[in-house]
Amino acid sequence: MAATRILFVCLGNICRSPMAEGVFRRVAEEEGAAAIGLHARTAAQLYSGAADWNAVGELVAAVRIPVLGNGDIWEAEDALRMMRGTGCDGVIVGRGCLGRPWLFRDLADVFDGREPQDPPTLGGVMDVMREHARLLVEWLGDETAAMRTFRKHSTWYTKGFRGGAPLRDRLMRVTTVEGLHAALTSGDAPGEFGAFLDVHWMILNDPTLSEAPKRIIAEQRCNAEWALTLQMGVLVEQFDQIEDSYLRERKADVVQVGERVLKRLMGRPGTIPPPALEEQTILVAHDLSPADVIQFKHHHFAAFLTDLGGITSHTAIVARGLNVPAVVATHNARQLIRVRLGRDLF
Repeated sequence: MAATRILFVCLGNICRSPMAEGVFRRVAEEEGAAAIGLHARTAAQLYSGAADWNAVGELVAAVRIPVLGNGDIWEAEDALRMMRGTGCDGVIVGRGCLGRPWLFRDLADVFDGREPQDPPTLGGVMDVMREHARLLVEWLGDETAAMRTFRKHSTWYTKGFRGGAPLRDRLMRVTTVEGLHAALTSGDAPGEFGAFLDVHWMILNDPTLSEAPKRIIAEQRCNAEWALTLQMGVLVEQFDQIEDSYLRERKADVVQVGERVLKRLMGRPGTIPPPALEEQTILVAHDLSPADVIQFKHHHFAAFLTDLGGITSHTAIVARGLNVPAVVATHNARQLIRVRLGRDLF
């Protein structure tokens, strides 16, 4: 099978000179190139400034063979905009895929008329990093050299995640694949967890939860536990009336904060009890909070299953970030399993 020949050039004065059409036709078309790829930046620009997509369109008009555009393709939608705006036949991806190899999956989706998938969570990115490192060691045949090379990829993979700086600091010191695994799994929480703490802190200090129970206590002469329970019921009803599914699921955050306060008021422990058996166990519960899931790192629980929750719930997102297998929104699985086993569950 004959190799496909593609001429790849960088943007320069020649691309816009009167000689451009003749040069490209002679060098590319007459010499049998299947296509021309144009990097729409000049050498003087290096990586600064914006790519000049107009030059890609001018090249398309100047030659008869396919033209591939390159420059500022960071998202799948960028590729579509370039092709629609310049008339080029395809794109070449460079820096846009560094730390984001799923860009090629997204490009395949949009070219087939499908919506691109959501980007992976930090936990998903870590899975890709592990596989990338394994393949790099296999390719180079030298683990130390491979991990030294992988360090620059670590900075690209973790860019933009909250709490990424301490993680990058650990990754810059790894020399083995085992060390990479340790660096990725050290620490108690994924980057997203800080945002969830902020949300729970705001809920805890919101007057609808912190002040309203005081008024109920004064009016009904009841204890704090019952007043908080009544107010939580009011808030849950309000959330149930919200049409937006994402906002509606924030009801779970209110309930989780309220239940943790109730446990404190009633003198109950706020942590998950360790399993009776030493081997890994699947935890079955009515619901779990993100803080509960974080505790999995200190127990032998291999996975969890809950009656409540959803794919956009903070608990599910934290579970994905920690690579904890989970099944949520099963509705009555806890009761069914209890009946089948004939005993209570955690």
